[in-house]
Amino acid sequence: MEEETLNSLLEILEKHRRDPELTELKQKLIEILLQLDPSEDKSFFTPPEDPKAYQISQYSPQVINQLSGQRGKNSRVLPTGFNALDKMLGGGLGNGEFIVLGGRPVMGKTTIMMTVIFHLLTRKKVPIYLLSTFDTATKLVHRLHALAGELPEPHSGKASEIIWDQSIDTLRSLEKLPLYLDDTSPAYIERILDASRWMKTHHGIRIIFIWDLQSIRTKRQFRTRDLELGCICRRLRELSRELEIPVLAISQLNRTVEYRGGTRRPQLADLRDSGNIELEADKVLLLYRPEYYQIDVDEMGNSTKFLLELTVARNQTGKVGSIFLKRNAEFTKITDFDGYTSDITISPRRLSDLDENDTPF
Repeated sequence: MEEETLNSLLEILEKHRRDPELTELKQKLIEILLQLDPSEDKSFFTPPEDPKAYQISQYSPQVINQLSGQRGKNSRVLPTGFNALDKMLGGGLGNGEFIVLGGRPVMGKTTIMMTVIFHLLTRKKVPIYLLSTFDTATKLVHRLHALAGELPEPHSGKASEIIWDQSIDTLRSLEKLPLYLDDTSPAYIERILDASRWMKTHHGIRIIFIWDLQSIRTKRQFRTRDLELGCICRRLRELSRELEIPVLAISQLNRTVEYRGGTRRPQLADLRDSGNIELEADKVLLLYRPEYYQIDVDEMGNSTKFLLELTVARNQTGKVGSIFLKRNAEFTKITDFDGYTSDITISPRRLSDLDENDTPF
């Protein structure tokens, strides 16, 4: 009875959540609720009623479902839409996994994320929670609009009536998709956890995207940023297991990549602010675009124009390695690699900064 009363009070406070005087009271009520529910306390062992609990037979049905490649609403894997990547990841992004996508600026991290989101929304009808502390919600809708209409991103200037009408129709179709955007800033991990649980309960979200990881803070005090970010990653990993959905976060890389000799390919150690990111993540994907570093050809003489290399640098459930992807000229869409681009003028002088024994690709 006491718990029901407290829950009712919390509902009333939620309606007046903008009142600063009620914020502290709400926090105290939450703490009392946690004390009333002993199942929330993980610091003590509670003997299970079933003596066979924890036995391997309790988990084998889940493994069978994963191995059978089950699809549909009950699938434990969400495909990214990139065939080569899905094959390497064992079908896609798995439930209960914390995945990190890292890369330097202008590599295409946001475009890849939005391409995966668009695929899941339109092909799989998957409800998605997208939390962005980097781009505004409006800007992300612009990107999704460009993907849906296969139009360039909006620039200054007047559009024709036909293009304008197509744009409006495309935007109206996007409104029907189960995408929930949140650009609240600053972002605290405590709020992210609560918001994610609410989204799971009320909207049945199947995956969470976070852009970006380094912008998240916590109310707890830590001696170093490394420890703070390690705690944040740990709680995101726990969240993915609690909700049984994938959590994919975009991470920035250190600037040391720019001063590295050779191809400047990113490595796990380049993840910014904390070595704990790679330890907590189930999978780490690193994005690299040789064209950005003025590397025009690979060691076989193939053009690197519009080419992206996505490396699976860490994979607890499969193999590691690299795949190739391709972007369109406007950089609004990324697709599976369908062959090298031939219309390019090669400038051998651009390879002069490579080490003597280092191949450009």
